[in-house]
Amino acid sequence: MNHLLKNPHVTALITVFFWSTTFIATKLLLIDFSPTAILLVRFIIGLAALSVISKFSLVHYRLWQHLYLMAAGISGVCFYFFLENIALSYTSTSNVAVIVSISPLFIGLASAFVYQTKLKVTFFIGFLLSFSGIFLISFVGDLSFHPLGDFLAVAAALMWMIYSLLIKKIASWGYSVIDTTKAIFLYGILFILPLFVLTKSSLPLEKLLQTDNLFYLLFLGLGASALCFVLWNYTVEQLGAVVAGLYIYLVPVTTLFASFLILGETISFVKLIGVILTLLGLFVSEGQRKFSIKTVRLKDQE
Repeated sequence: MNHLLKNPHVTALITVFFWSTTFIATKLLLIDFSPTAILLVRFIIGLAALSVISKFSLVHYRLWQHLYLMAAGISGVCFYFFLENIALSYTSTSNVAVIVSISPLFIGLASAFVYQTKLKVTFFIGFLLSFSGIFLISFVGDLSFHPLGDFLAVAAALMWMIYSLLIKKIASWGYSVIDTTKAIFLYGILFILPLFVLTKSSLPLEKLLQTDNLFYLLFLGLGASALCFVLWNYTVEQLGAVVAGLYIYLVPVTTLFASFLILGETISFVKLIGVILTLLGLFVSEGQRKFSIKTVRLKDQE
């Protein structure tokens, strides 16, 4: 087992499994809890787990670093998951999974703007292919288009774009990924709390202690939030960000079939074609991402 966990391809697949099934776990928890209540418990569990792993280590960040960590907590923990969880209340899990998976394309566009890198034609071809796939999944076939939910999922993808740009800067500081993640989680929780109050959410003890709910919350907190950061960091370290990123594109496909098996959501032929187009577009875009990352690194070395 330890030997398998040293294989970055295995750790990548484990991470993808957790991330793809978070949509389903959240969908089931929404029966008894509000989106903000799920978020609050999930990241408190995640923060506690990372604190234990790091033996409660403390890092003294500078003020300007706290601002970056705070912005990351707001965008990547608070608003990203808040929008995603609300989207799950209005649309299907497969819709949210596929739409959120376009965030690498948004990140590519934002990186081109921030770092002034040129975009190849392949980037735009991939972008169009992906949006064609999302159109097929969301608007035709089994009439699974839900305007509000799908729009919120797109907004969540934009939040992840902002978070990713911030993480690029934070990663350059050289701190342990666990320590910076703890700080991001902490700021995320601090900004989730006002939403928890404003939405008049609650955490009834009898619901929290129900076996199914407790399992799903621990799954989200320990697995998807805490464990996945460690595994994904190891994967990126071993394979590099570009190759590791390829595995993220398996999330929509895994979620689609998991939704079928667990929630009984239908999978139409048109939706399958849409998923194929979405993944094809993202793979085509990978060629541009390699070029962009290389260009940025060359600029950094100058």
